[in-house]
Amino acid sequence: MGTKNKSGLRPGPLFCLLLVLLLGSVCAAEAEESTEESVTPQLNAASIVMIQGKSYRLKISDAEASAKIKWRSGSKKVATVSSTGKVKAKAAGKTKITAKVGDVRLKCKVTVGGDRWDQLLEQYRDDAKTNQLVFVRYTGGSSAKVQMYTKSGKQWKCIVDCGGYVGSNGIGKTKEGDRKTPTGTFNLTQAFGIKDDPGAGTSYVKVNQYLYWCGDQPYYNQLVDIREHPHSCRGEHLIDYVPQYYYGMFLDYNKDCVYGKGSAIFLHCTGSNPYTGGCIAVSQENMIKIIQNAESGAKICIYPA
Repeated sequence: MGTKNKSGLRPGPLFCLLLVLLLGSVCAAEAEESTEESVTPQLNAASIVMIQGKSYRLKISDAEASAKIKWRSGSKKVATVSSTGKVKAKAAGKTKITAKVGDVRLKCKVTVGGDRWDQLLEQYRDDAKTNQLVFVRYTGGSSAKVQMYTKSGKQWKCIVDCGGYVGSNGIGKTKEGDRKTPTGTFNLTQAFGIKDDPGAGTSYVKVNQYLYWCGDQPYYNQLVDIREHPHSCRGEHLIDYVPQYYYGMFLDYNKDCVYGKGSAIFLHCTGSNPYTGGCIAVSQENMIKIIQNAESGAKICIYPA
């Protein structure tokens, strides 16, 4: 027999249905809440490369847990860590920084190095305008190892690692025609190519019959369209350089356009020779990958290995 309400009437079918639905939704919400999994905290870096004397702040993704972290360095001779996660590089070597949060242990590999390439990575780690670095590690003759690093947050990742060529007389350019590749750090200013844009991260210049990289004094070391600046240009007629200029990137070497100091220095595809006239060359496959990943602010660093 059904129960009666205060009015002496039994609840109707509609009321019972609403009650069942309401109780069901409450139980479902409680079940959902109870099955929700806790998120494991994470460090902001799994590995870092540091220069002696420099510091880096390790942080944890869980704000509540951050106050309960116990930090520890595997080797205080290599790197120390403060109670707030500040890592300081002490001497060349490798160690691990451990962050203990309850029963969870989070680890970050720390490498303290001192060579030129580590210093470059460290130098541009906090530079928001530079997220790609291309290293040209000159190994002698006209050979080099070429690497491209791209930055996510403050961590560098190597995405290209290949062989390449420099000038037939090596590196250390001082003048036009010395067949040497310049030494130093330069900007990769723009992508270009005889072929269609492969999806460049920067602006792309599609080469045509009117484009020259000028070697004449009025427009020295500049890209010139002879329709806009009519003259008998003695520079490089870009469309003639096949397959070298299928794809490439301009460098800002001699950006003040000092006449005779050297011009037309590019990063481009390899040709049939194991050397260049003063540029840097990599395979077409790797050149495309560099173009696709290089953004505004990308730099190229050319030094002895």
